[in-house]
Amino acid sequence: MLGDRSVFDELARVDPCTAAGSHPSNVKRNIRALEVYHTTGETLSELKKQARGPVDIEFLVVVCGMPRHELYQRINQRVDVMVKNGLMDEFKRLRERGHDGSAPGMQCVGYKELFAVEKNESDFNQAIEKIKQDTRNYAKRQITWFRHQVDGHEIDMRQGPLIDLKKRIKDFIKIL
Repeated sequence: MLGDRSVFDELARVDPCTAAGSHPSNVKRNIRALEVYHTTGETLSELKKQARGPVDIEFLVVVCGMPRHELYQRINQRVDVMVKNGLMDEFKRLRERGHDGSAPGMQCVGYKELFAVEKNESDFNQAIEKIKQDTRNYAKRQITWFRHQVDGHEIDMRQGPLIDLKKRIKDFIKIL
């Protein structure tokens, strides 16, 4: 933890604005901000202030969504399908090929929880429930992040099959 703190302290020294929006445990973000500073000589917060979007382009953001309880239900069902289709076997094959917990792909939701099963720290059913919970948490963070980035118009994904999405977006644009 001392290393994490020293990275954060260095960021706070060179770019207090970026550090104020971060946390010592967010090591990847803090290192990236320091990389920007040491590469460009400018702080990430200064570069963000200078950034300007294109002024001659009009765009519309369409957010595909559904009520959270339905999204969570679909996530749970999707994890069940992944398990039925051999998630654990896939994990074992990756492990046999030498992929360990330090590989970025093995740190994603769905694999990282299976390391506890492999180490007998959890049973398979507990790991599956954790995959579901971690995926729901991830979806919630994505929704929250997106809401703070742009002002979008939401299209309810329950209105029909995904194949109709393009038509629904076109129809939505016509009524604006």
